[in-house]
Amino acid sequence: MKRVWSLFSRKTTSVGSAAFVLMSMVFASRVLGLIRDRLLAARFAPDELGVYFAAFRLPNLLFELLVMGVLTSAFIPVFTKYLMKEKEEAAFVMASALMNLTVVALFLLAIPFLVWTRQISQFFAPGFAPTQIDQMVSFTRFMIIFQVLPLAIGNFFTGILQSYNIFFLPAAAPVVYNIGIIVSIIFLSSLMGLYAPVVVFYVSKYRRFLVWDTATASYGVPSMRESKK
Repeated sequence: MKRVWSLFSRKTTSVGSAAFVLMSMVFASRVLGLIRDRLLAARFAPDELGVYFAAFRLPNLLFELLVMGVLTSAFIPVFTKYLMKEKEEAAFVMASALMNLTVVALFLLAIPFLVWTRQISQFFAPGFAPTQIDQMVSFTRFMIIFQVLPLAIGNFFTGILQSYNIFFLPAAAPVVYNIGIIVSIIFLSSLMGLYAPVVVFYVSKYRRFLVWDTATASYGVPSMRESKK
């Protein structure tokens, strides 16, 4: 088990090897994503799949508006700059403060989205029947409550690990996610319907958040718990 973990935790020493890791994981993720979509199409009717994919629009919008811009334009460059100047403690103080701010902002933004989920869903899917809107509202609220926060914090940890030249574990996350969805479709969809991939999506994102925090300590990177002491 330690050998497997060491494979995942190996630091990338060159630009070429980092690019190879990222390209390999992207290719594997795309292939598994194609298999996932084929299985979804085989197990569920087009109307059901329409609800499933539409339910991702609002949580994805909330995540992209708040987190993706912060990560690409601010957090990763500033965090890396701190490390280059050997100010590791200051880097993690900044990261901790930004994560706390993200949690508060997500909480405040999620409230109106949760209150007016039905109205927003009707705007995103004007042709849906009332029963489809009901199901979409249920899926969307579940995703906002249980998935957006682990996904957001997990992406901060991705940026931290990549700043330490650790690429394999973050890059492998979409591969593991697609495997989980495929397994849920095969074994759980008959019992849970479309809730099977929705719930597995939440489990994969929350597990990713826990693994990232543990991984930082394993790799010799201070964890966020240590940075707050």
